[in-house]
This record gives sequence, structure tokens and C-alpha cells, in this order.
Amino acid sequence: MLTTNQTSQGAITAVAANFLYSLLFLFGLLLQPLSGTQVASWRVLTMFFGLVLLVGVLKQWQHIFDYLKTLKNAKEWFLFILPTPILGA
Repeated sequence: MLTTNQTSQGAITAVAANFLYSLLFLFGLLLQPLSGTQVASWRVLTMFFGLVLLVGVLKQWQHIFDYLKTLKNAKEWFLFILPTPILGA
């Protein structure tokens, strides 16, 4: 069962994530002369570097490395990488 503190943190995190996601649409306005594909590419790059920054600031790299160590064979790696084109699209 979640404590009240964990529930509050989850709610704040969800609201912050939705707010930041909504800012991505404004990001497209700043890149006005670019095509839709180019704007989407910039969004992906911005989100990637934002995620790297967040994981670095929170010092959570060990969790990522621990998860990657659980991928033992080629099938597991394939299933891990399979959604990449979908997310990129």
C-alpha cells in the first residue's frame, strides 16, 4: 500500500510530466520554419537529453545498468529494442 507521501509525490510527478509534455507543442512554434519531421526529431533529441540530465541529477544510473544486466540473451535484447521505432514514429 502506498503511503500518503508516496501518493502526493506520484500526483505531483504526474502533473509535472503532463505540463512538460504540453510544453513540447510550444517547442514547435519556436522552430517555425522547420518541417513537421524536423520538429519531431528535435523533440526526440530534447527529450533524450532531458532524460539523461534527469537521471544524472538524480544519480539513478545504477538502476539503468542493473536493468540492462538482466537482459541475458538476444531475444530479450530484441524485445527491449523492438519498441524503439514505434516510439520514434
